[in-house]
Amino acid sequence: MLISNRVFHAAGVAITDREAVSRMAGALSAIIGPVGFYTYSLGFWAAVLASLVGVWKSIPTVFADCFCLLRGVPSDPRNLAIQPGQPLYRAGLLFMPLASVPFSFFGSPLVIVIAFTVLGSLCVPFVAATLLYLNNRIAFSPPMRSNRLATNVVLGVILILFGFVGVWEITELIGN
Repeated sequence: MLISNRVFHAAGVAITDREAVSRMAGALSAIIGPVGFYTYSLGFWAAVLASLVGVWKSIPTVFADCFCLLRGVPSDPRNLAIQPGQPLYRAGLLFMPLASVPFSFFGSPLVIVIAFTVLGSLCVPFVAATLLYLNNRIAFSPPMRSNRLATNVVLGVILILFGFVGVWEITELIGN
């Protein structure tokens, strides 16, 4: 995002079509050379693939686990229910493509992408805050234990950085 902002936005070029990735790689090629082109292209598609694989593995697991937790299912059957091939896991797989169908009727998909990006960016600070709170508040039985000082520092830095960037972006949005 930072590179595309520097290369395209600063130059006044709008990125709105399906050729944005190849145009970005071409722009980097002009600046850095062929290494920039191939590094950006491979890195972009690796990030897309990792995101897709991560989502297609994690969402059904989270769906099945939440369903079992809400129903009060004990831990052994719950661990079985989150395994690939189980009915709840398959229901989570079915949920993923069907949940996006209503969004296909929106006229501007870019707004949806931006909304999901904003919502997704809130996940990391939320997880960091949750880990800071829960892992320092609850007394765990061995072998689990509360956060170490280094873990608390890293989670605190994450929260501070995300807070700083969030405030900065909001002030820039309001200022423009």
